[in-house]
Amino acid sequence: MTICEPLSQRQDLISECEGLGLDLKAPRHWRESYSDEQLRAAITWLDEKGTIADQLIAAAATSERLELWISRQILAHERPSQILATMARAPGDLFAAISRDGAPALTFACLIMFALPFFALGFVLPA
Repeated sequence: MTICEPLSQRQDLISECEGLGLDLKAPRHWRESYSDEQLRAAITWLDEKGTIADQLIAAAATSERLELWISRQILAHERPSQILATMARAPGDLFAAISRDGAPALTFACLIMFALPFFALGFVLPA
């Protein structure tokens, strides 16, 4: 007598897709509507792309500052998918300038804070 029945080939494919996070990206009834070939293609695509955790680990490995920034975002309870979206939206040079330590970052922050009231008043006060 076996306690658990072994998974069928289709159940194994669905289980692997779930482990790779397809249920977050696919339509609601993908388990029933996707064929075995579509499931295999999705597994191949997800393996190439990697999971969100894999993408964050790869990004953190590129620089120590980026690793610290990602760690701070995780400690602030930001979702990993939001962290990746923020990284994708931020231009490389601007993101590097803001995250850099020292005088250039302080100068950049001061310029932004100096210009912000003038910018805001330009929209509030009539021309």
